Amino acid sequence: MKALDRINPEAVVIVVTNPVDVLTRIALGRSRRDTGRLFGSGTVLDTIRLKEALGKTLDVNRKNVHAYIAGEHGDSEFALWSAASVGPLMLDDFGIGDLAGLTKRLEEKVRRRAYDIIEKKGYTSHAIGVAVATLVKAILYDEKKIFTVAVPLPKNCYGLDPDIVLSQPCILGRDGIEKKLIFDCDLPESTLFRASAEKLDEVYRRYRGIK
Repeated sequence: MKALDRINPEAVVIVVTNPVDVLTRIALGRSRRDTGRLFGSGTVLDTIRLKEALGKTLDVNRKNVHAYIAGEHGDSEFALWSAASVGPLMLDDFGIGDLAGLTKRLEEKVRRRAYDIIEKKGYTSHAIGVAVATLVKAILYDEKKIFTVAVPLPKNCYGLDPDIVLSQPCILGRDGIEKKLIFDCDLPESTLFRASAEKLDEVYRRYRGIK
């Protein structure tokens, strides 16, 4: 990071290597560049998979499905179902019979997808390559699109350390992270958000030898 700062402190840096949340936090701590110009790929691919699965289930083009995976890129990630919509309709209003059962199945399917691919061919590469290319395109063309990328927590969120990094919906443009769509701590998923943040903080502190 220090070498990259010397070469070009204005460049936008995307951390892709796993564990992406913890490594993004370490990178931010070692870089002098603006925090909006350094973020992790986070749950971008997980979110794409969720939209695809939900679109296929409901027989709707995934481009018209608005749903997001937040938190850790890993086992404690979760879907923001309370904010999910299809076109102008919230998911609750789409007329789905067993909504709770559907959301549980889709969320588990998305969470298991990477493991399933690794079991079959030993690694994942193509899908994350496409996902990161989408991020790069959004920056180069200043698209102002929303992606769930790994960034530091909002200030005053649960009293947690604001340096904790995990995925949240953000607007991405020419300057990198242009706006965090602040996670409402009153959402039903707030308990999952906090648990994911605490898990990642524990891993980071263990790595740094902090009690």
